[in-house]
Amino acid sequence: MVILGGVSVAGGRGTIIGVVLAAALMGFVTFGLGLKNVPGIVMSIVVGSLLIVVAAIPAISRCIGALARR
Repeated sequence: MVILGGVSVAGGRGTIIGVVLAAALMGFVTFGLGLKNVPGIVMSIVVGSLLIVVAAIPAISRCIGALARR
């Protein structure tokens, strides 16, 4: 499971730059939604959805790669 910035919970290839950029992206999204006066629950849903999508990308790319090798 990849969290953000390429760092894996099970041990992976991550960089400090990737983690900082991922944290900055999450901060920018939260800050931007706050500037637009988005309610807190909606902000939580958006940030949570973004995390789910980002965490799913490596699994999807592995599946696509496995299908392409067949």
